[in-house]
Amino acid sequence: KSEEATDEMSDILAHIATNTETAKNPGNSVLSECARTIMRIEASKALRVLGINILCRFLTNKENNVRYVALLQLQKVVDIDFNAVQRHKSTITDCLKDQDTQIKKQALDLIYKITTGTNVKSIVKELSNYLVNAEADFKGELANKICQISEKFAPNKKWHIDTVIKVLTLTEAQTRETYISQIITVIATTPELH
Repeated sequence: KSEEATDEMSDILAHIATNTETAKNPGNSVLSECARTIMRIEASKALRVLGINILCRFLTNKENNVRYVALLQLQKVVDIDFNAVQRHKSTITDCLKDQDTQIKKQALDLIYKITTGTNVKSIVKELSNYLVNAEADFKGELANKICQISEKFAPNKKWHIDTVIKVLTLTEAQTRETYISQIITVIATTPELH
């Protein structure tokens, strides 16, 4: 891995990424491989952001396979450039509206990975909105992920309790008993919230 070779490869990848036609599947395949290659080399931050932007554009593609592969690749690169992926939170969250259950599950896993203490409230609010209209086969998984996020990133115990109670109310028996017992413990050990 010479620095000169990386620079040359970066120039070529940047050219491909900005000049490839995306109206047809061959162009999308080339861009997908371009984005994967960008993430595998020691690319500059700007080139990595370009690769992540390409992957996030794929999330609005009509083809299920294209969206699914983009979500898988984004899960792999979120650790490389967290902020660049997080900037596409709304596009990722929109994937929860998808008809394909696998795409929704991958999007939910990616949302979990981009949740932090600073964005937890907005993410949980969005996920709770989806929970209201979620199909039965996805509702339980979505409810459990909201409870996981709430437990891990809650700004305070009251918010955590309120969130889990709201989820339990919206999902009835579709939430794991683990979260029910955890919230009972939180309530029992927080007398000021009784």
